[in-house]
Amino acid sequence: MAAMVFGGLLQQLLLLAGHPDLGIGVVIPLVVLVGWLWRPGWAVLGIIGISLGVELLLPLQTGGGRYQDWLLHYQMTLHYAGQPTHVLANALQWRTPLYHQLNAGFLAHFPGYWTLQVGSVLVSSLWLWPASLLIRERAPDSTGLRLLAVGLAPVVIAYSTYTWPWNLAGFFLLSALWLLGQSGLAARIGVGVSLGGALLAHPATSGYVLGLGLVWVYRHRAGILVGVVALVLVVLSAVPWVISVTGGAGPQDLVNGSVPALSATTPALWAISRLLIVAHTIFPEPVPTADRFWPNLAIEFFVLSLPGALVTALLAGRLQRPPVTVLICIGAGALVALALFPAGAYRAGLLNTLYPGVLILLTISAGAMGSSGVRRMFVASAILGSCLVGLLLWLAASPIAGDPNLDLRRLYGVTFFVQRWGALPGLAILVAAVMVCARTATRDWRPREQATAAA
Repeated sequence: MAAMVFGGLLQQLLLLAGHPDLGIGVVIPLVVLVGWLWRPGWAVLGIIGISLGVELLLPLQTGGGRYQDWLLHYQMTLHYAGQPTHVLANALQWRTPLYHQLNAGFLAHFPGYWTLQVGSVLVSSLWLWPASLLIRERAPDSTGLRLLAVGLAPVVIAYSTYTWPWNLAGFFLLSALWLLGQSGLAARIGVGVSLGGALLAHPATSGYVLGLGLVWVYRHRAGILVGVVALVLVVLSAVPWVISVTGGAGPQDLVNGSVPALSATTPALWAISRLLIVAHTIFPEPVPTADRFWPNLAIEFFVLSLPGALVTALLAGRLQRPPVTVLICIGAGALVALALFPAGAYRAGLLNTLYPGVLILLTISAGAMGSSGVRRMFVASAILGSCLVGLLLWLAASPIAGDPNLDLRRLYGVTFFVQRWGALPGLAILVAAVMVCARTATRDWRPREQATAAA
């Protein structure tokens, strides 16, 4: 975690010094270090392979009414890579930069969108590390199957293959949750780094950070100082970025130019819009098109509605009641998000900001379920996840008439991986990943004690 924060800071300093191309010398050792420390198992590799294979086959980011964010994050990453970009100055203030900085080292040398596609999947897959630790604590004998039940859920696949920072934010929050249950100096420092890293990954994690921070202070107030120092240092690492994007005006300009501040409205309109936001989070507004209405509606259900995001756990029987720490984290994240969400954007619903909470809830539920429940969850994830992949590839390969994402791809000359390198790499990775996932699921299908008795 600290290495990633340091990598982001160094990329920012190199950009300010006029040498962003040198960032690749930091990113490559960073990738090697993470791989060496992590040593991911087969289930993790299978999930990463599924996301990467699908990503490399997508000729367009579209479906379910999603629009423009993929291009925005690409343009922002080009900025931190020192490449020509069309991103506006205020957009750079709206998003904290860690996700873009970590990808910028490669884009400084290979500025095509296809580079971000690969880098984004790798960065986004980091959530699997703390998720596997949380699940292993609760179910050490079937960690692989439980991790697959989460990683193959439609909403997780959708967020893993869309080039934005939500999964990176989930990585830091899941890490903080796991470290809160550990003891020792390293754990206290790690919680501080995790909470600070979450803010650098996405500013909308502020509610989750607040909730976890309150739990942290309550439980460990006697020895929390070293962790608070770590948190402060991580936040202070963003000072060069703040100076750069505000032209030296400082944090006040950052706050005044934020989306919540710019979209402030009357108390009455704010209150009414909260009701509409909650309604659209549960029942998204259908995509207004007669062309492939039902496929788009299905994608919208999985990626923009709360019931669709949680459907695999719901089909498993019931959501497990999470620990108090998780409830406080998710509750604070949801309340702060609801309070700050722009009134005029109510049609979009709140699921994007709720996604880290969804990821946490799915992970905790998969770890706490009984054997039969997690098997049902895995089957639901495998079937519905496969359906989502098919719909994404179908709509991306032959988008609806007048798809605005297609217009953006043409207007900005964006080159996707499959356009640059063909379909074979993506197909090969996807097939291999499916085989790995099937092998892992077969091995962990029965509880260990039953398998031993049968033998």
